[in-house]
Amino acid sequence: TIDEATKIASELQNAMNEPMNLVGQEVFVSACIGIASLVAGYAQAEDVLADAAYAMERSKSGGRGQILPYRREMRSHSSGEWMLLESELRHAVERDQFHIFYQPIIDLRSNQIIGFEGLLRWDRPEQGIVSPGLFIPLAEEIGEIIPIGEWLLNEGCRQLAEWNARPQQTSNPLFLSLNVSRRQIDEPLLINHVEAELLHSGIDPKTLKLEVTESLVMERPEEMSRVLTNLQAMNVKLAIDDFGTGYSSLERLHAMPFDTLKIDRSFVTNILVDQRRATIVRSVVEMAHALGCDVVAEGVETKTDVDMLIRAGCDLAQGFFYGRPVPAPEAERLLKLSTRPQLTVAN
Repeated sequence: TIDEATKIASELQNAMNEPMNLVGQEVFVSACIGIASLVAGYAQAEDVLADAAYAMERSKSGGRGQILPYRREMRSHSSGEWMLLESELRHAVERDQFHIFYQPIIDLRSNQIIGFEGLLRWDRPEQGIVSPGLFIPLAEEIGEIIPIGEWLLNEGCRQLAEWNARPQQTSNPLFLSLNVSRRQIDEPLLINHVEAELLHSGIDPKTLKLEVTESLVMERPEEMSRVLTNLQAMNVKLAIDDFGTGYSSLERLHAMPFDTLKIDRSFVTNILVDQRRATIVRSVVEMAHALGCDVVAEGVETKTDVDMLIRAGCDLAQGFFYGRPVPAPEAERLLKLSTRPQLTVAN
């Protein structure tokens, strides 16, 4: 499968990330990797290689060390619809077409909302909301993820500052989690931009939490450690997202300055009926606590999930049981509900 091939590609990149000695000098190399899957129904091996090579060439536009699976849409960029999508995406920020939807994050001990994850949405004219699964990879490919990511950080910090300026939040400020992409990590000005936005918005740096996926951390551990350490120096909180989907080692995790570990939803789903998943969750929670991290469970959908996570010692939770991602005004309504005893936010 594509997922399996991507994991193997990540392992190859990890091996290549190790320094090599060349005539007495330490050198580092990286590789862009294209992937094509046989399940696409190829007639000849040459066609598989051609598509993998095409994906590799496209991956180079995303910076060094990229992994890009081939998609049929890549070769349809000449079609009017795909060209229009790309053109509109390039102007979406200046046309104010992006919005942030906020999903509540719950403290399992107090049953209160203590923060939100900010999720990007593109409201494309005439077509409506575009799936992030479509436009985020495209934004990565064409380089637009940098200005989009800057907008997300700016707007998220502005909204967070507004919420935390209210009297009811002064003693218990909310935090906001935002995702950081592979291309943003490669951006030399990322640290400067985060620092500038913290000053501009006036928020407490500890109320901003930046998330990177486990797979990204494992693909380039040395570079990630440098970037994360610089962010930590500003007192920004850091989270490793989708934990359990990659091949991270305890040694590498211990070397990274993470504050939060987010358990992937695949381990939370059916946790009651699959004892192995429950065992994994308990083990992950114990490991995270030993590393000084709190734990967020993603994809919580039932009261049974909540009860099991509490028994496992999990700290925080998010999922449809507590609320779907919603626009800021609706998130404010959830905050008001959260001040009442025995919170259960309707979907």
